[in-house]
Amino acid sequence: MYLIFDAAGVPQHTQIELRTRLNQKINNLQPWSYSHFEWNTLYDPNNAYEKAGAERVSEACPVYNCHGLTFGSRRTQVENSEATLHMILEDDGFERINQGLVKPGDVVVYYDDGGRIEHTGIVVRTDDKFGVPKIWSKWGKGFEWIHPVPVCPFNSSTVQYYRLSKWKPEEILKRN
Repeated sequence: MYLIFDAAGVPQHTQIELRTRLNQKINNLQPWSYSHFEWNTLYDPNNAYEKAGAERVSEACPVYNCHGLTFGSRRTQVENSEATLHMILEDDGFERINQGLVKPGDVVVYYDDGGRIEHTGIVVRTDDKFGVPKIWSKWGKGFEWIHPVPVCPFNSSTVQYYRLSKWKPEEILKRN
């Protein structure tokens, strides 16, 4: 595949073929550039999250979002819709688990005040002396971060953890 550029030299957005384990299409988009406004909002020398324990671990990349990091191997922005994200969790065999059972590799889902999914990430550490997992996630079109669950710009008062525990189609199809 080759990128196509518009008259201003900006690469056009693309999509990839992305499917759940049960072969349902996952809507996605690969934006290849930032607007000037987006570039100007990425860098904050007084980042309060860094001061509170978040660690930036990547350069900015517009191609994928947090759901693309969590469910799309950093290849694309997975559509931020309840239907799409619930389809992925169900079709791929994720099961909800309690925070006390969380292990590295599990997925965390942040919900807004209305109960809608607003952010996802991957648990990378659970050895915090207070039992607060560390998460690897991507904040918007910006950077990847490793951060304690509550140290991010998303609502951390309602999070749920999921583990990929069903590996075979027959197990996934036997939904409880």
